[in-house]
Amino acid sequence: MLQLTRPVLRSLTIPRSGRIFSAAPRPRPGQGVDFGPSVWVPALGIFLRGVHSRTFRKGLGSSSEEEAQYNLEGGNDIEALADGTGGWLAHRAEASTPGSGPGTDWINEVFSDPSDEQGADLSATAAFKVPSARLTHPPRILVLYGSLRPSSFSRKLAHECARLLEVLGAEVRTFCPRGLPVRDPALEDHPKVQELRNLSRWSEGHVWVSPEMHGCVTGAFKNQIDWLPLNTGSVRPTQAWQEFDEDGRMKDSNFRDRVVDVMEEYYKFTLIMREHADALVDRFSERKEVAQKGRLLTQAEHLDRTLQPFSLRRQKSSAFGHQPIFQGMAGTSSEEEARYTLEGANDIEPLADGTGSWLAHRAKKDVPGSGPGDDWITEVFSDPSGAQGANIASSAAFQVPSARFAHRPRILVLYGSLRPTSFSRKMAHECARLLEVLGAEVRTFNPMGLPVRDPALEDHPKVQELRNLSKWSEGHVWSSPEMHGCITGAFKNQIDWLPLNTGSVRPTQGRTCVVLQVNGGSQSFNAVNELRRLARWMRMPCCTNQSSVPKAWQEFDDDGRMKDSSFRDRVVDVMEEFYKFTLIMREHTDALNDRFSERKEVAQKGRLLTQAEKEKLKNEASADAGSPAVGSKK
Repeated sequence: MLQLTRPVLRSLTIPRSGRIFSAAPRPRPGQGVDFGPSVWVPALGIFLRGVHSRTFRKGLGSSSEEEAQYNLEGGNDIEALADGTGGWLAHRAEASTPGSGPGTDWINEVFSDPSDEQGADLSATAAFKVPSARLTHPPRILVLYGSLRPSSFSRKLAHECARLLEVLGAEVRTFCPRGLPVRDPALEDHPKVQELRNLSRWSEGHVWVSPEMHGCVTGAFKNQIDWLPLNTGSVRPTQAWQEFDEDGRMKDSNFRDRVVDVMEEYYKFTLIMREHADALVDRFSERKEVAQKGRLLTQAEHLDRTLQPFSLRRQKSSAFGHQPIFQGMAGTSSEEEARYTLEGANDIEPLADGTGSWLAHRAKKDVPGSGPGDDWITEVFSDPSGAQGANIASSAAFQVPSARFAHRPRILVLYGSLRPTSFSRKMAHECARLLEVLGAEVRTFNPMGLPVRDPALEDHPKVQELRNLSKWSEGHVWSSPEMHGCITGAFKNQIDWLPLNTGSVRPTQGRTCVVLQVNGGSQSFNAVNELRRLARWMRMPCCTNQSSVPKAWQEFDDDGRMKDSSFRDRVVDVMEEFYKFTLIMREHTDALNDRFSERKEVAQKGRLLTQAEKEKLKNEASADAGSPAVGSKK
């Protein structure tokens, strides 16, 4: 998803380095294809979807057999058909010319910078390729927008995005929501419903653009998602009428540069993520269910406990004591890690100044993944007793083809409570143990002693410790309780100490993130939603799977270990997906963080400016124009 807010476009769902992809409807054993919940959500409202073979009429412009399967006859044109379907190339001025549009052809200028006015171009992004890629066809992108007004700015912005993606090399189809009925199960066979679903099956990524109305997306946009149904986000232009000319083209501004940034990042992100979609949606809980039940159950069957009684509790046995999986203390594995390791901190107990104890999640300092009490993680890893019917050894063996980095992924774990019996800490420690047995280097930060954010305390030992750990890391695990419908102040305070600026770049950008929450009462998702928003602001690509554990006091035993349940299986799913996601994303951080607007700024200004310098230039420009700066008082 992409947000344009004042004074600049502020965020994407792939927080500026890539927020991830969404699952396609997938065949279940013994069933046809159904439209299940989203599995992956890339930034920007992108979905990476698997393609499933159903035969549809072959249409114009099909570039591959897969595309032909999902094309509706005559849909690849500028004008719609008699039944209201089609018109998928309405973003073009000429049906045969990808990227064409009315009026000023600024996209051609941005692509190759023939006049040398921009100081940067998009040709390198168009040439971007994933090493050892299995898929070589152009990425297939579906564009959705959320207004039926003739002068709709969300449609204008969607069309500009479509043109940018076409010049980068993507196959793009724009869906017109006019004529799509309001969600009604009786209208499943409506031509517009079938068109939308077929286009979504055809696609490998989505671009979502919506106006904001009453603090939310429009009904016209949400209705399209309800027919799929899948989850991502929105696009919100502020004062959009100032940003488009009479031809519906975007004017030259920092808003337009941000849209270019978003599209080039999204294009590369889709190329990367489609290579690994199968690995990322391969989950322990589903493998376990197939092994135990013979197939994946429907939601109704899960709820019908008389039909399928759920009894997955493993009887404890002395035969299944602790079996270490990885030996050796997790020390510095590279020069990068060594730079940010504090002496003596790789231990279970803290140092005299309160820092350290990064291995507090372990029961034995030299045994990664060890914990007190029931050693269920060893059982889940290799399933020696056969009780699980599935294991996570295959995820531990996952490797990215032609990977540049061979060291173990470096993960920082943060939690949001100082209580001695904190369930968010217990959850964080279980996540740390799982990641260690999968093969990661893990450090857990203890927030005890971290002062409340105060610029006068920048040199505090706990502040320096937290920042150094974040610099060391390649991914974060965030676990917070929910209090008063939100994350805790103890957690937010840790994040407040992190957003450091180097020029205009957040040093957290590019690090992966995964979010979890614990609840004292019934299940809620307020905290994980807030955590996702934080990750997006910090430009951290966020794993789409997540966990929310209700009545946490029932889900942990006296040793702080999770009891056998569907909630524990979900935590395993989340950690194995996050582990693979981090391996994938760290290979491409440099490419995803390479942005047109920043290249342009360096070319024109000699370097990236700080936010204070940008505001000063804005104020000076406003003063020269004889008008007050934005936000200034008269």
